[in-house]
Amino acid sequence: MSRVVWRREAPATSPLAARNPAVKLAVLFALSVGVLFWLDPVRPTFAWALLLVGTVAGARVPTRPLVAAQVALAGFALGTLLVNIVARPGDPHAVGLAISLAARTMVIGTASVAFIASTDAVSLVSSLHQNARLPARLAYPLLAGYRMLEELPREWELLAAAHAVRDVRSRTRPGVTAVARRTFALLVITIRKGERLAHSLELRGLDRQPRTVWRRVRVSAADWALAAGVTAAYAAVAIIAAPH
Repeated sequence: MSRVVWRREAPATSPLAARNPAVKLAVLFALSVGVLFWLDPVRPTFAWALLLVGTVAGARVPTRPLVAAQVALAGFALGTLLVNIVARPGDPHAVGLAISLAARTMVIGTASVAFIASTDAVSLVSSLHQNARLPARLAYPLLAGYRMLEELPREWELLAAAHAVRDVRSRTRPGVTAVARRTFALLVITIRKGERLAHSLELRGLDRQPRTVWRRVRVSAADWALAAGVTAAYAAVAIIAAPH
């Protein structure tokens, strides 16, 4: 099973990690929609450069994972660039529009990297439940499903160890058959856990009565400052780097 590329920094060392997850998600969505209106290549490229600085300074993403993410995004952006150039033969604006699409891909992707690297999934769902009024019937199953996903690598390792006891060859060089057996076993285990989890959540009667929360997630002045800062940066790029 593949491992995560980076781990989220603690709030004390990552300024973005201390911000409200629902606010960050709203900012990410607004920014992603906003850059779609930029059809020139200059503004999204400028915004991408600013986001790279913000990702390093705000989310504290290490250099190697950030470069790896940028390479993956660049491959997708290059495909978008080539497809749009080929699909518009003879159009004098084809290259500019293609570069714009590729740059917008990098902007949205880099902003998503900053969000993922600075946001814990449990905190995100808790914030959406309390601040965005996400129903408990959706919020708690999402939390439970996330916990199940976290356990998948450990379950895979346990299955690999169990199969290695039965078959020594699978311990050194597992073949296609061994991997297929582990995958099927992992699928069965996950389905059974999901079924038990669904029954447990149904018995709790989610949304049938008001629920209390152990830790209140609040929107602070710093969260509003983050939203205002990103909005101001977007407006500045839109005005300063606008084509003349």
